[in-house]
Amino acid sequence: MPSAAENRIAQFAARVAHRDDPAPPDPQRFEPERVLERLQQALHPLTGVRLYKGRLTLARMCYAFLDGKELSSGALQSVAGIGEVAASRARTRLERAGLLHHYYPGSRRRYRLTRYGEDWLLAVAQDTEIPKPPVAG
Repeated sequence: MPSAAENRIAQFAARVAHRDDPAPPDPQRFEPERVLERLQQALHPLTGVRLYKGRLTLARMCYAFLDGKELSSGALQSVAGIGEVAASRARTRLERAGLLHHYYPGSRRRYRLTRYGEDWLLAVAQDTEIPKPPVAG
């Protein structure tokens, strides 16, 4: 039968052997609330929006692109739950951040994520390393 000292040393050895193992992934990390929280945090350095409500609006707009490749102004306004003027400001912020761009397939403006916007949104949604913005040049 091992002594108390031997048990203590064995437990310490086991702890040292597993100290560099990565923590198990959080099973809740893909829940919409968690993804929205990460989006809000990741949007702050890109947009400079400090207020919670403003970042939540931007996060909701970004989150909507997980379901659709392109969205209309009205659809973005609807998912964000805001008025037309606030939605216009939010879309402009996302465009300036390099996440969103607009085009005209017909008579109405449509919005899509940029290539960087897609990479950025995927990284934030998957909780992986966020890519650096492209260098303007």
